[in-house]
Amino acid sequence: MWTPGGPGRSERNLQRFARIREVEVLVLDENSHGALDDATAGLRAVDDQGRPTQWRVLGALAAQDASKWVSENGVARRRQDDAVVRTRTGLTAAQPAAYLSAMNHRADLAARDDVFEVRGFDVRSNQAGEPEFVIERLDGTSHVMSPTQMPAYLEGHGWRRGQPLVVAENLPGVESDGNGEAPPVGRRAWAQVGAAADVFVFAPPSGVDVTSIGNHTALADGGGSWEVLHRPAGRPDPLVTDSAGRLWAADAPAWLRMTSNGLTAPTADMMRDHRYQYELRAEGLPANAFMLDFPLLPDGRLGVALGDGSVRSVEEIGVDEIVAQAEAGRDTPIEIVMLWTAAPTVDAHYQAFVRDADRLAAAFGREFHRSGPGHDVREFAESRRGINFMQLILEGRGEEILQRLVGTRPADE
Repeated sequence: MWTPGGPGRSERNLQRFARIREVEVLVLDENSHGALDDATAGLRAVDDQGRPTQWRVLGALAAQDASKWVSENGVARRRQDDAVVRTRTGLTAAQPAAYLSAMNHRADLAARDDVFEVRGFDVRSNQAGEPEFVIERLDGTSHVMSPTQMPAYLEGHGWRRGQPLVVAENLPGVESDGNGEAPPVGRRAWAQVGAAADVFVFAPPSGVDVTSIGNHTALADGGGSWEVLHRPAGRPDPLVTDSAGRLWAADAPAWLRMTSNGLTAPTADMMRDHRYQYELRAEGLPANAFMLDFPLLPDGRLGVALGDGSVRSVEEIGVDEIVAQAEAGRDTPIEIVMLWTAAPTVDAHYQAFVRDADRLAAAFGREFHRSGPGHDVREFAESRRGINFMQLILEGRGEEILQRLVGTRPADE
């Protein structure tokens, strides 16, 4: 918009327009007007003395200091930077038109430094039939890179040498090369990147979508296991597919954050039976309530599943570690804790369950609820879907189902 003196009082409406339409709006400042440039037949921002001034950019990208436009000698031009976005887990390549969306989603996932996730990279075969990456620029142009050039390129955008690469999107499984089936160009390209960098490269199985659960990338429900496109010789796999379909260290607790203020470390059976409860927002829970769900060991003790599916006892993991994981990243304090794990029916097992629940209650130092003997909190909640079941508990009407404990708060609170 080349209104002399800029948008004035209309700037707020233009900002709103830019946000709603997901566009950028270029405007003049209060001391500038637009003049046609004879040399370029374009529009130049100048002051009253004819000296070049700067164009201003309105919109979400400019607010993030990531506008696609720059002002050079009074002329607005698209940046020639690559249309790639550094995310909390890796790097996303985007078409220029999708750059804003990629920027808006760059912090969707929890940060992790044990992998480097790549998304959106366009791969094609060159005239020799070899794969090459097509990198789009913000000005609409593009350039190509070979798989052997990609390690240096990724390193320039935050990848660390030795860090496993994860292709966090669906890749076709096979393609025809005229003589039968062969790995498609995308899978071949990333395998060659891994060989050039001497690192592991993981990708979803053919035809399996990628989703997110607990703020981590995961295979869609029932998607099997992540495939290794390149495995450096003589090295064990650094990550395995955990019960939630994520890439995880085999011996690390498989912590999974629930959508509704909760924490679990589930087994495969728990994911099969309760995945929707972990992913959906529960009804009737106050903001200061927090849910826990842990597997039971054969003797009734509470456990924590590891990446490889094995289960260690809560005592081995440590109740303080569980509290730390529960409180990590929360903006508001936890006031009420609910242990969703169904209580064992065998008395000796129930007593072991109670001992671990008591340890958790003491560690949290908050009001704590656990299943009563022979009851399952989930069944209680499901039978009252649409009712504020947490309020029933707080009013004492759920005491038969849930045993209420009061942990001892730390002295400094």
